[in-house]
Amino acid sequence: EVFEEQETLVGPHGALFENMAHVHNSLGDYEKAEDYFLKAMALVTDPAKKGGILLGMGLVKERQGSPDGALPFLQKALALYKESSLTEDGSSLIAKAHMSVGQCLEGMGDKAAATSHIRSAVRIFRKTVGGDSPLTANALGILGRMLLDQNERQEAEPVILQALELEVAKDAFHPDTVWKLLNSLKELWTEGQAQHQLSELRTHCSRYVRPMRMARDRIVSHQPSDGEGKYEQGTIAVIYKTAGELFMLAGEYDEAVRFLQEAVLFLQEIKDFDCRSLIASCHTSLHFLAGQLSHAATADA
Repeated sequence: EVFEEQETLVGPHGALFENMAHVHNSLGDYEKAEDYFLKAMALVTDPAKKGGILLGMGLVKERQGSPDGALPFLQKALALYKESSLTEDGSSLIAKAHMSVGQCLEGMGDKAAATSHIRSAVRIFRKTVGGDSPLTANALGILGRMLLDQNERQEAEPVILQALELEVAKDAFHPDTVWKLLNSLKELWTEGQAQHQLSELRTHCSRYVRPMRMARDRIVSHQPSDGEGKYEQGTIAVIYKTAGELFMLAGEYDEAVRFLQEAVLFLQEIKDFDCRSLIASCHTSLHFLAGQLSHAATADA
């Protein structure tokens, strides 16, 4: 209503129409959002500003279930950002447009082209906002997922690990993102037809220990003693479960036990989802770990 009052007072204005479009888009009123983006596009001449409008239009089309309709808007935005920059990698706006184009292409099934755009985004984000920026972390996570989906496991692993290291260290901690990255790392070693030597598993998975400990520290720092913490219990439970399984692959059996026991405690508290299979999986792993630790203790004696 505030924006509509302003429209009455000031008349047609590109920035106002763009803001109104974003508001309607966030509210799920895509027809009005599209209408205001088109009005804004007719009034705005600055290429960089028009690029934002085009990205907004592309997002509306994607949310309407039309990636084919979204792609031309997103590609035009990318072209405008490149034209308005001194170089093709001189602005984070170019990287953001690459991200939008890449994810749209992924939705259309063109995985190779999608991956190429996300690679460009990672490179440009590193140059323009730094290697430790949340924007870089997000782009690395998406690139790693795409590589894994294409079975490019050797290249995917260090990319996903770097994304995880950035995610657990950044100011805004997002447990769901951390779990997805941990799960991708687990998939690398537990799914597919490749056979891995125990020494290989331990060498690689030992590199995950530090970020997994950091993730737990971040969770604990926001989790009061009554368990009613800042983060959703189900997400915390699967973080602990997946991390416990990765600790097991790393040969860190004592720590694996602690994480899996924590996972069971959280899973048992969840009432709106049937967690029995997850709890059973934790108990299976704990039974294996008990045997390994008992064998190690006997050998030491």
